[in-house]
Amino acid sequence: ARIVLQKRIEMKYNDPNIFMGMSKILLQENDTAAALKFIEQGRDIFNDNYALIKEQVKLYSLLGKSEELLKQLSEDIDYDPENSILYLIRGSLYEKQKSFDEAEKDYLKTIELNPDYFIANYNLGALYYNQGVIISNAAKDILDNKVYAKEKEKADAKFKVAIPYLEAAYKIDKKDIATMQSLKILYARTGDTEKFNVMKEKLEKATE
Repeated sequence: ARIVLQKRIEMKYNDPNIFMGMSKILLQENDTAAALKFIEQGRDIFNDNYALIKEQVKLYSLLGKSEELLKQLSEDIDYDPENSILYLIRGSLYEKQKSFDEAEKDYLKTIELNPDYFIANYNLGALYYNQGVIISNAAKDILDNKVYAKEKEKADAKFKVAIPYLEAAYKIDKKDIATMQSLKILYARTGDTEKFNVMKEKLEKATE
């Protein structure tokens, strides 16, 4: 498989999965640095491929080079402040580091520059949704009803703010199952029975 993939890279096949495949092989051989080189080579060709972007962020983190990537991205943004992809990558890295406020800012900037960017809308919606889940889960252990009610309110606010971004992602790609599943859960959590039923039906049809 390795030889075949290498030949395809040399022949300049128009497929980002070739670089993902080479990276996986090298990761199995515990050669993370070489795996990263192939991912970066792929990103030079397929600049906005999100699978490659995610893998790049993951491998930099595995190599303990997150701060190096963060610095590089910030310098690139200073040089090219209208490049939505750079904000998306930096936002993904911030999210991986659990710097959620910074991730939120970068995802919002990505959407401002490119409103129809599916991944940016999905990521931001998922970020708010996950924050809501964290607050909601923590609230289960609170015995004081007033404190619990306040925390539930905070969680519900996160769920509500997640919905428009996931709805935007759904409008861009109506076949994405993860978006549909997230919206179905959010409609249930926020008590929007009508939208819940519509999405439930669409999801059932999509997964038949």
